[in-house]
Amino acid sequence: TRRYRVRLFGNVTQADLDKLAKGVTIDGVSFGPVQAQLERSKGSYAWAMISLREGKNREIKRLMEWLGFRVARLIRVSYGPFQLGQLEPGAVEEVPGKVLREQLGLGKPAPKSAPKTKTE
Repeated sequence: TRRYRVRLFGNVTQADLDKLAKGVTIDGVSFGPVQAQLERSKGSYAWAMISLREGKNREIKRLMEWLGFRVARLIRVSYGPFQLGQLEPGAVEEVPGKVLREQLGLGKPAPKSAPKTKTE
């Protein structure tokens, strides 16, 4: 799951965003279900939190245009179970193996076996 904060231009309502909950087809391209939550709305713009699983090319922009809104800002806030926090664009931060296994539900690694010795 990828989560984004999106700034939209237009008179956005939660009912508009709820139209994406079951997925839609735009110009022959099917988009899966999208969770969209209106965070706040002021005048001609609004902020929403959008969660999607697929991540097709320009998916959020296409979905919002289909609803009649223009995307002014798009900020990815998480990717899968990992929060991006204050990570700078282009920066890389290693995820420890233990955390990776826990977050992805992979369990403990197989124990290393002792080296085999020859018996005479």
